[in-house]
Parts: sequence; structure tokens; C-alpha cells
Amino acid sequence: MIQKLKTFRSADFFLQEFHFAVTYAIHTPEDCLEEQRFTREFWKITRVLKGHGRILVEDTPFPVHEGSVILVHPAAVTTFEILSKELEIDNVLFDLSFLGNELESLRDNFRFFDIFSDSFKQKSSFAFYLQDTNPKITSLIGEMKREYKARRTNYHIFLKA
Repeated sequence: MIQKLKTFRSADFFLQEFHFAVTYAIHTPEDCLEEQRFTREFWKITRVLKGHGRILVEDTPFPVHEGSVILVHPAAVTTFEILSKELEIDNVLFDLSFLGNELESLRDNFRFFDIFSDSFKQKSSFAFYLQDTNPKITSLIGEMKREYKARRTNYHIFLKA
């Protein structure tokens, strides 16, 4: 039973004018207490680098392992149940305002991007996507992580692209 719900705030991760961040974390089973759940004021793409366990979404468990990539809706109530010694992850955090008008060009007949729509109904659909990564996704997240950390001139333009 959920006893604690914490919301991660955008202000703790984003610069005021740049609503994008890449974070790295190592979690242990002790970090993810059974009664603690999380929501966020932003979208999150998580790539599992090492370890395995489950992501609990609205208390429904889904297996995750090295190579899993997860897109999480801000309102999704989530936590990890870690079944290995550690769960090493990269998080790509962003606000929809970061995507601007580009999101409209991604809409298609298959409704994959409906998760970004205001009309998305969380009660009838799980508010996340889970898939195994591939070399292109792995490379792209790695490039974003390096660019974000280096913060070279115009890094925000590269990251938005």
C-alpha cells in the first residue's frame, strides 16, 4: 500500500530557460522502499545500464533489465523493485515545452505519440512505454549524456535536435 508519494519538481533539475537534463544514478534495493512512490513534473526516459528488477507503474510490475528503455508519463505513479545488487540508470528528463512544435510532426496514425496528448487517459492506458534498447538508442542517449555534461557552446541546440 502506498504511504508516501513524492513529486520530483522541474526546478530541481532544469535551468529556468532549458527544460532538459540528463542524470545518472545507481540505486540499491534499500533506496526503493516498498511504500514510497514517485511522480514528476516532467517526462522521463530511463535506460537501464546494469542490473535488473521491476518497475512498478500504478502498482503493476513490469520486468526491467540491462538494455531496457522506459518512457514515463509525469503523472505515472512509479518506483523500482530492485532484484539485483544495484540498478544503474541514465535518465533523460524533459518538459513538453522543450519539444515545442516538433511534437506535432511526430504524430501518426498508429497513435504511439498519444501519450504526449492532453487527451491521453491514464486510467485506460498505462502511462509509460517499455522496450529493449538497440545500438542506435544506446548511442543517442550516450551522445546526449556527453553533450549535456560538457555544455559546449550551443549544446542546447544539439540536444534539442
